[in-house]
Order: sequence, then C-alpha cells, then structure tokens
Amino acid sequence: MQSLLKLCPPALRGSFAFSSRIAASKDHISMVAVCDAEPGALLPEQYDALLSDLPEGALASPTVTELLGVEYLSPAPESALRQPYAQVKGGTYRMNGRNLLTLPVSVPRRCETPLNVHFLVDTASPHTYFTATAQAALNIDASKLSAYHAKINGVPLYVYDSDADRLVTDAHGKQQWVPSHFSGVNVLGMSFLERARALLEVSWVDGPSVTLKFPLLMLPTKAEEPD
Repeated sequence: MQSLLKLCPPALRGSFAFSSRIAASKDHISMVAVCDAEPGALLPEQYDALLSDLPEGALASPTVTELLGVEYLSPAPESALRQPYAQVKGGTYRMNGRNLLTLPVSVPRRCETPLNVHFLVDTASPHTYFTATAQAALNIDASKLSAYHAKINGVPLYVYDSDADRLVTDAHGKQQWVPSHFSGVNVLGMSFLERARALLEVSWVDGPSVTLKFPLLMLPTKAEEPD
C-alpha cells in the first residue's frame, strides 16, 4: 500500500481516502493507484488534449531545435544533476501559441545521465507525460509500468505515458478506451509546477516569450546565507 501511495500527487494525499483499481486497455491490464479526491479529479489515463499542430516527431524537428536552442534528447550538462537550473527560457511554437521549453531529465537507476527533453507547458493538465520516444531514450519500458519515477530539473516526480490510450466517458456515463490525442508530445503539467513550486511567466509585451523560474529550488543553505 505504501508503494502505491507514492503514485498519488502530493496535493491529493492526506485526508483523502486511498484505494486501488484495475484499469484495462485493449491489450493489457495494469494496477493503477488512485486517490479518491473530489468529483471531477482526472486520473492520469483520463486526461486528453487535441494537439494536431504538434504531430509525432515535431519536438525533434529543426524548427523546434532552433526555437529552443538545443537538440531534442541530447545529453544535458552533468552539472544539472547537482544544481537545478534557476530558470529556463522557452519559446512559443507557431500560430497556436504552444509554449515549449527544455528541461534536463534523468531516471534513477535507468538513465543517470540527464537528457534535454522538450516539453509543452500545459497548465490544463493535472499530470506530466513522456512520449514513447523519450521513454526509450531514458531506458523506460512503459509497457511494464503505469507510472515511473523521473527527475525533471532535479525534481522527483511520477510521470505517465502520453502515447497510451485514454479512458473517456460519454454523455451516458459509459467508459471506453480511445487513442491518445497528444501522442508524441511530452506534457509538463501541474503536477510538476506544484512539486517544483515553479513560477511560470508568459509574456507578449515584446513578442511571445515563456520563462519557467525555480526560486525555491535555488534557496541558499544556512551555511551559504549572508550574515
């Protein structure tokens, strides 16, 4: 039970009852931990987003590489393991205003060398997701895991598979599995922004810009504080 509890976002732990359930898809059955929060809370497999302007392979395209200034899934500096970035500047992708940025990602015991992972910042998503391509580069086998532990800019977080089928409910309350509409997109959701206590700034004052700041990750230790 304790290991399942780790899969719950921190905001949903505590007073909420905890339970587990079986989630079945077309080709596999897996145990998924859920928190019985208030009605309307979305489970990881229930969130979906139509991102037709970010097709499979877009994050690795020359356009996005030029926008973000770094190649997708290239090695990040080893120093990122010891010292999180204080802030990251991203870019706005095309006419639909998709805010993208790059963060170093590592996976304990699987991929200790951090990689530069491009993300779509989605404040509508309660959870954070990796694509099959990113999972493969990080030595993750999503077919065996419903969720897995990664470090994004040094912040430990459970993340999910953006390519997996989504569980939707129709107007009559019937549930069914459908293909994901954001397959091929790494989504940086509210779970990360909350855990990192990040500050997201999106501005159009001098043209489109997006900046993610981590003020609480950069607080000095007592030994470093000025007298």
